[in-house]
Amino acid sequence: MVTAPTYIDLKNNQSVSIPMKKARKKPRPYNWLNVVVWIVGVPLVTFLWLALMTYLIYIIF
Repeated sequence: MVTAPTYIDLKNNQSVSIPMKKARKKPRPYNWLNVVVWIVGVPLVTFLWLALMTYLIYIIF
Protein backbone atom coordinates (compact mmCIF):
# COMPACT_ATOMS: atom_id res chain seq x y z
CA MET A 1 0.00 0.00 0.00
CA VAL A 2 1.44 3.34 -1.06
CA THR A 3 0.69 6.25 1.23
CA ALA A 4 0.63 9.90 0.23
CA PRO A 5 3.65 11.93 1.36
CA THR A 6 3.03 13.86 4.56
CA TYR A 7 4.54 16.92 6.16
CA ILE A 8 4.34 17.91 9.80
CA ASP A 9 2.12 20.88 10.57
CA LEU A 10 4.00 22.61 13.39
CA LYS A 11 1.12 24.85 14.52
CA ASN A 12 -1.36 22.04 15.10
CA ASN A 13 1.35 19.39 15.69
CA GLN A 14 -0.18 16.90 13.28
CA SER A 15 0.75 15.44 9.91
CA VAL A 16 -1.16 16.76 6.89
CA SER A 17 -1.23 14.76 3.68
CA ILE A 18 -0.10 16.54 0.52
CA PRO A 19 -2.52 16.05 -2.41
CA MET A 20 -0.96 13.88 -5.12
CA LYS A 21 -2.51 15.50 -8.20
CA LYS A 22 0.78 16.82 -9.60
CA ALA A 23 2.65 13.53 -9.27
CA ARG A 24 -0.18 11.47 -10.70
CA LYS A 25 -0.58 13.57 -13.85
CA LYS A 26 -0.32 11.31 -16.89
CA PRO A 27 2.89 11.80 -18.89
CA ARG A 28 2.58 12.71 -22.54
CA PRO A 29 3.03 9.81 -25.00
CA TYR A 30 6.29 11.45 -26.07
CA ASN A 31 8.18 14.59 -25.30
CA TRP A 32 9.94 16.61 -27.96
CA LEU A 33 13.40 16.00 -26.52
CA ASN A 34 12.90 12.26 -26.91
CA VAL A 35 11.78 12.71 -30.52
CA VAL A 36 14.78 14.92 -31.30
CA VAL A 37 17.15 12.41 -29.71
CA TRP A 38 15.68 9.61 -31.81
CA ILE A 39 15.68 11.62 -35.06
CA VAL A 40 19.27 12.77 -34.58
CA GLY A 41 20.71 9.79 -32.71
CA VAL A 42 19.61 6.86 -34.87
CA PRO A 43 21.08 8.09 -38.20
CA LEU A 44 24.19 9.31 -36.39
CA VAL A 45 24.78 5.93 -34.72
CA THR A 46 24.17 4.01 -37.97
CA PHE A 47 26.48 6.39 -39.85
CA LEU A 48 29.23 5.98 -37.26
CA TRP A 49 28.77 2.19 -37.28
CA LEU A 50 29.03 2.02 -41.09
CA ALA A 51 32.05 4.33 -41.09
CA LEU A 52 33.75 2.17 -38.47
CA MET A 53 33.01 -1.00 -40.43
CA THR A 54 34.34 0.42 -43.71
CA TYR A 55 37.43 1.70 -41.87
CA LEU A 56 38.11 -1.74 -40.39
CA ILE A 57 37.56 -3.40 -43.78
CA TYR A 58 40.03 -0.97 -45.39
CA ILE A 59 42.60 -1.79 -42.69
CA ILE A 60 42.15 -5.57 -43.04
CA PHE A 61 42.14 -5.75 -46.85
